[in-house]
Amino acid sequence: MNWHGGVFFAPESLLDAKGRRIIWAWVTDPRAMTTQRATGSGVQSMPRVLSLAPDGTLRISPPEELAALRRDPQRVAEIAIPAGGEVELEGVRGDSLEVALEIDPGGAREVGVKVRCSPDGKEETAIWHAPAGRSLVLDMSRSTTRRDVRYSAGPLDAYGGRREPRSTVEAPLEIPPGEPLRLRIFLDKPLLEVFANDRQCITQQVFPQSREAVLVKACARGGRARIVRGEAWTLAPATFIDEKAGKAR
Repeated sequence: MNWHGGVFFAPESLLDAKGRRIIWAWVTDPRAMTTQRATGSGVQSMPRVLSLAPDGTLRISPPEELAALRRDPQRVAEIAIPAGGEVELEGVRGDSLEVALEIDPGGAREVGVKVRCSPDGKEETAIWHAPAGRSLVLDMSRSTTRRDVRYSAGPLDAYGGRREPRSTVEAPLEIPPGEPLRLRIFLDKPLLEVFANDRQCITQQVFPQSREAVLVKACARGGRARIVRGEAWTLAPATFIDEKAGKAR
């Protein structure tokens, strides 16, 4: 469940009372060892529900119970994304968010969403989908201006070993022709998890320097694209979810 450049390490699994196969993992820390020792290293990922589609392919989805954490709903209207450009999602900002978008790639070579963007443009973390390349890419090359954050090819640099520098996580993602790109993006402070069409999920920790790095933008390369529809919510702390009441307490 981890891909080159990713940090989804040592997954665990259980079968819950509803018969769902749920996994989670340790998300390792890309910061330097001195920072990790001072502030703590690594966090637990969100739970993921694994299932098989009727055609036998794997499905990866966030559990439905996470909807209980949603607050302050925000609609995202239909938006045209210019070729080689980007559009800020008005009213959608923060570092504790769920963003759900349906994107028509149109003639674009790549379509994507940028999160944790600073107003001056110096910091951003980009999520790209290349339909022809059948890939989902998380680009951390501009995630932070901090010098103690060091992305690498594998998670084991948390133990002090030397690792090849790498600023992207790339995972396979093939979407049938005519099906739009559906993203569910979760931000929990530094933790970023991206679910795509219930077929893929990529995870990373990002540490922008600026406290104002909270903007969200849609973007396209090599052609125009379009956000068909979308929603966003701020997320409440997951202290306890009361299933009967359907909300977090």
